[in-house]
Amino acid sequence: MATGAADYALITGASSGLGAEFARQLAGRGYNLILAARREDRLEALKAEIEALPGSTKIEVIVSDLSTEDGPQREAVSLQCEECREEVFKYEFDATPHPDADTISHPFPSLTVSAKAMTDYNSATANRTCPKCGHVNAPFPLRDWGWEAYVDQSATVHDGVGALRDAAGQLSSD
Repeated sequence: MATGAADYALITGASSGLGAEFARQLAGRGYNLILAARREDRLEALKAEIEALPGSTKIEVIVSDLSTEDGPQREAVSLQCEECREEVFKYEFDATPHPDADTISHPFPSLTVSAKAMTDYNSATANRTCPKCGHVNAPFPLRDWGWEAYVDQSATVHDGVGALRDAAGQLSSD
């Protein structure tokens, strides 16, 4: 059972089968949901189904094909109004890891790009104001998700690795 208003469950493969059923069950237990799958139409249908049930579950949808290895991996982060459920924010991006990425230099674009998008969303009240009903939505809880720390730590490590490579390059040229 969810213990507080900020309890979220991330469900991958949520557009059908066990993923969809987990979403229904967790919503029934009071969890807010983050639904991830590659079929946006099915995610939106599940979101509408769950929103029609009694309760105040918040549902975020992320469209992503986590199984792809070839070609771009398209993802999106979408937020809805806390009052009227109208979409107030959507950011689509290419989450394909850079071919030169390793475990040190931002191997997870989904986290870094999503964190940047949510930081932009949080930066001004106007960004969080619903155009349909005028409700000002709460800022996205970046710190609760650990995205803020991941981005900061990754940037620090990336800068340190770059400095070490530059120093090693200078030593080898001497």
